[in-house]
Amino acid sequence: MKFYHLLVVVICLVPLSISAQITGKITDGANEYPLEYATAAIFNQDNGELVTGVITDLNGFFTIEGVKNGTYYLETSFIGFETNTIKDITIQNRKSVSLGTIMLTIGGTQLEEVVIKGQRATVINKIDRQVFDTKSFQNSLGGSATDVVKNIPSVSVDGQGEISVRGSTGFVVLLNGNPVQGNSSNLLNQLPANAIERIEVITAPSAKYDPEGKAGILNIITIKGAADGTFAQVNIKGGLPSFETYGNDKAHQRYGADATYNIRKGDWNISMGASYQRNDLGGRREGDVFTIINDTLTQFPSSGERSFDEINYSGRFTVDYAPDDKNSYSLAFYGGKRKKIV
Repeated sequence: MKFYHLLVVVICLVPLSISAQITGKITDGANEYPLEYATAAIFNQDNGELVTGVITDLNGFFTIEGVKNGTYYLETSFIGFETNTIKDITIQNRKSVSLGTIMLTIGGTQLEEVVIKGQRATVINKIDRQVFDTKSFQNSLGGSATDVVKNIPSVSVDGQGEISVRGSTGFVVLLNGNPVQGNSSNLLNQLPANAIERIEVITAPSAKYDPEGKAGILNIITIKGAADGTFAQVNIKGGLPSFETYGNDKAHQRYGADATYNIRKGDWNISMGASYQRNDLGGRREGDVFTIINDTLTQFPSSGERSFDEINYSGRFTVDYAPDDKNSYSLAFYGGKRKKIV
């Protein structure tokens, strides 16, 4: 009889230890796609204390076991989504509760804008050149390109506009990588300082620039559009007659002209030009001529006019297209003729 009563007590106590479950499914509210590893946590609604929490499985389902009688609220969350809260979840008589499908909307915590500020270096040293940022030369603003060049270390400009770097003269001046038409000192005086982006001092020019034996290159890079416009140049040359006519029948002629017209707009640069030059060379030959034929020596005087009429004329046309700082395309045509009359 004692064994029978003990068994009855155990059977009666077992149902008292069973707790309820809370189940549900978490999905993406936009396309109802199951969210794996989403978090589901229940809190005591009376004091806000966390009771327990679980994560969802591959299909977005979760099961919270061992929930005692009481009133709770559930928070579901996932990275990149807004937290969803379900309140007034009541557990009575150990009955399980199914919350069905819980949809989360994209949002969550929004990061504020992050601004990183830095200052560009005044000078950048490269293999063949030094690049100077003109924005660092505040005392030159409002002046001309000459004022900017004078601020570059080891570069000096004399009264005639001659540029020297470390004492070496004969630097070639380029504007945006192209040769300057006319006198370089005039360009430096006319170009505003605030139109220059940077200046490159190229002390070891490559074959690309064809420095023609000069000491180096000074390449002025302007802000895009600052150098736009048209440019025309006409050069006329004339020579005085020779002091000595050498007995020539006609006076020597020495004159010529060269004209260039350039259009620059945006990424395009168009240049055309023509030249004509006449440069007669006058002289007189005096001496004797010796010939030996079959061991026979013949000698006779050879004196008289020795002049040449030299005429040169040519034409040229160039189109440059630079879509960006790293690419440049050029198409050029040149034609000319040289005639020498004895």
